[in-house]
Amino acid sequence: MTSRTPVYVATGFLDAGKTRLLNGALRRRLAEGVRPLVLQFESGEEALLPLPSSGAMEFPKRELERDPEEIARRIAERLGKGDVDEVWVEWNGVVP
Repeated sequence: MTSRTPVYVATGFLDAGKTRLLNGALRRRLAEGVRPLVLQFESGEEALLPLPSSGAMEFPKRELERDPEEIARRIAERLGKGDVDEVWVEWNGVVP
């Protein structure tokens, strides 16, 4: 049987409040004992909430454009550790 990991995507225009929304959701999920992994494909003015061991991975736009397969490999490797309950993605949708 294959385990399934829920994935949530926060998307919207730059400075639309995605990180603020994400931080609020993460505070609640962390209080419930959930181990989230956050994938950030941009960084805005608001900082992402510091996360425990499951953590966050940030990918600058230039890195994503240069080698998307490497990023996918790194994400898969991180998920393969088995210590993530859900994945949150912050994405403005500008890069395909």
